[in-house]
Amino acid sequence: MASTGGKRPGGAGREAAHYLHERPPLEALVSPVVERPTAITWAEGEDLLVLVGREGLVTGFDPAFGGREYGLGLPAPVRVAVDGGRIAMIDKDGELEVRSWPDMTLRFRAQTGFLGGVHIVGWAGGVAAVGDDGDVRRVRVYDEAGRPSGTVRVPARTGLGVDASGGLVLARSTAEGLFLSKLGRPVHAAPPTAHTLRVTRGGAVIGIASHGVTVWRPDAAPVTVRAVEVTAAALSPDLETLVMGTRIGRVALSKAQVGATLRQHPARVEGHEGPVVAVEFSPRGRWVATCAARCWVWSF
Repeated sequence: MASTGGKRPGGAGREAAHYLHERPPLEALVSPVVERPTAITWAEGEDLLVLVGREGLVTGFDPAFGGREYGLGLPAPVRVAVDGGRIAMIDKDGELEVRSWPDMTLRFRAQTGFLGGVHIVGWAGGVAAVGDDGDVRRVRVYDEAGRPSGTVRVPARTGLGVDASGGLVLARSTAEGLFLSKLGRPVHAAPPTAHTLRVTRGGAVIGIASHGVTVWRPDAAPVTVRAVEVTAAALSPDLETLVMGTRIGRVALSKAQVGATLRQHPARVEGHEGPVVAVEFSPRGRWVATCAARCWVWSF
């Protein structure tokens, strides 16, 4: 159920020395067969990659055993999340759809009104999404039955995540530093930096900007890894390794440690022929998935 489709990526650029190992930082394993992929995630607690294509077909892919199709969801979703026995998807027009996982029974649909900057998370009481509604950024919260349980206006570039207890957390990066607050409490309102923020379940925050990625970890100094034209990034479950995708299709790997700020060219491979739209570590940290016009699963 997997195809490599000819030459595997990663050949060009290997001659560049880097600081992880004197070998390619990433090795392409398999390319899941998915028509025009638009969003990827890993199922919570499983080494199962979940991919959604432009027509809404949902595929689960195990790098060791191959894949299977699960059913149809929203056409052309831009974000997908799988956790707590549910799969949540949101499309480019702001429609949110939540189904049971893996039987794909529809739970609810909702129109968020979001037109950009979208992220969705599962929390202890249901599903929440953040996005831009015109010039206004909002968080919309739904319970397990799809009933709206709150809409909160937040400052520009506010990120949304979940803390260790399953509660919703807001993140903001400003010139004064990173600020976290529980949903419903005041949010730091200073002008934001250019980062797009992602809050990880390990308590870290990553900030993605075109010039590189900053990592804020609990009880550690922030680290910035420089790279060119970054479009996507993710942090490993142990919070030690960062993977980045770029506009020209390269995939870069870096240690998220103090001293990485001195590395202007992190270890990289030629991963895709077009812009990378998503990168994700598997929950156990065994693999990395990257997605552009096609998807690849890598070992590292």
